[in-house]
Amino acid sequence: MGKSLTEKKKARSMDKVLSDAQHYFEKNGYDNTSIDKLCDAAMISRSTFFNYFGSKEVIIKMVIEGGIQEFRDFAAEEMKKNDDPIECMWRCLDFQINATEKYKNISTVFYQLVLKYDDFKVIQRDFNNALGEVVFSSLKNAGYELTISENELSELVSGGYIETFMINDISELKPRMHEYIGRLIKLIAVKK
Repeated sequence: MGKSLTEKKKARSMDKVLSDAQHYFEKNGYDNTSIDKLCDAAMISRSTFFNYFGSKEVIIKMVIEGGIQEFRDFAAEEMKKNDDPIECMWRCLDFQINATEKYKNISTVFYQLVLKYDDFKVIQRDFNNALGEVVFSSLKNAGYELTISENELSELVSGGYIETFMINDISELKPRMHEYIGRLIKLIAVKK
């Protein structure tokens, strides 16, 4: 049985708000994007907005969760290609870096919300695990033996990612992460 007309309209409205929010958050900044602006763009009322989302923070949460799923889907497709696992790892990391660069303002707000709310910490752990899984699996598939667990690797990879993102110019994210991961591999991976 398909969705009702009301359910379809709600889904379309929510998708419109999420899409517009990504655009406005990046263009104007999170704090400079009002709920009224999002409601006007999606042609919904404030009460409908609060009924669907509850707050602007929920939009950030949904956008980041969607981004993590996109990363996982991309990584799964890359892993199926059965080519060089290390090149696969770099393509996956670059996919995530490119998304972070594209949505710099959303990423910044997300990390600020991680410091304030437990549910954002859970999403951060999911992000950590997604990155760590790719690096761990790629190294294992390339014939490396690792001296640390997958969880420890996830923490190191994501810690390097967050530090690089928060401290450096966004344009430095890719080269610095490549350098960081390269050094990390030398420290924790031994070719069998």
